[in-house]
Amino acid sequence: MTGQAQSPCIGCRMRCVGCHGRGPDGAWRCAAWGAMQDALEEQRRQTAAEKRKRQVVREYRYDNRRRFARKQKHGHLRR
Repeated sequence: MTGQAQSPCIGCRMRCVGCHGRGPDGAWRCAAWGAMQDALEEQRRQTAAEKRKRQVVREYRYDNRRRFARKQKHGHLRR
């Protein structure tokens, strides 16, 4: 397993040079290839959104620890 999706065009009789591009109107020339590319793009978008969410949480935790340490250092914590 390579971790990547198999091309839908393996063994396709209609496969030719340039069949995986977009036409002048912007539509995919090969519908199966276009559907796969659109699904991969959606997966990339979701992965990027998840990474951004994790980054926000990571930054919040870092800032919170830094604020807590600064307050503790200066004796501003109430108990």
